[in-house]
Amino acid sequence: MTKSRVALISAAAIVAVAAAAGLSVARANGATCSAYVGGLQSDKSSVPELVVFNPGGTPLSLTLTLRDAQGVALPTPAAALDVPGFNTAYVSLSSTLATAGINGKPYLGRFSLEVKGGPPFAQDGAVLHVTQYFGKPAKGATKPLKPTSAFVIRPLFNPVP
Repeated sequence: MTKSRVALISAAAIVAVAAAAGLSVARANGATCSAYVGGLQSDKSSVPELVVFNPGGTPLSLTLTLRDAQGVALPTPAAALDVPGFNTAYVSLSSTLATAGINGKPYLGRFSLEVKGGPPFAQDGAVLHVTQYFGKPAKGATKPLKPTSAFVIRPLFNPVP
């Protein structure tokens, strides 16, 4: 390795450590954190489900904002999602979208999800993902009992100053 490469790698490592320290300080000062999940879909054969695991002893209080493909917030119930310590919460996003469409009908189509919460909610303080199921749900069920396929979508986290 040349001296210039060593210097470049050292500088990059210092910048990464400084950035991580800045995020830790922001979280310690009570900054709100947001997690974003995009590319979700809700229709007759695709059912998205939010899963949040709280691995710590402090409860999480989260707010969910669902946006249509143009980024407009969808009218959904405003209740907070409370996740007790050492517990998992499941939210059927199809159920949440049941009255978010035109004239109070179910919203069908692509959408994104923003999950926002104060400390200890952060990338290293919660496990969050959306499972997108495909298949026709059984009558009265919120998701397919035997999905034809499913995949997990992980979020991008961003602390808000």
